[in-house]
Amino acid sequence: MCDALTGLPELCWWKEIDEPVELLVEHWMYRYAPADEKARWREWCKGYWTDFNGGGWVWNGLCGQVIRVRAVLAEVC
Repeated sequence: MCDALTGLPELCWWKEIDEPVELLVEHWMYRYAPADEKARWREWCKGYWTDFNGGGWVWNGLCGQVIRVRAVLAEVC
């Protein structure tokens, strides 16, 4: 299932170099955190795919693994 809020699994995303996207990043502590603290170990970060040094995701934010990708949503003022 995919919609604008949930995005696609990382492996299904067509990687365009330098295309701005939002990445759902999950820290390794997510799986051990109690239910009421899980939100602090998973967040959407703005990033992009680079072809440098064999390729990979680049983002600022939470340290962890990219698990989902979505197009950048329009910011609401």
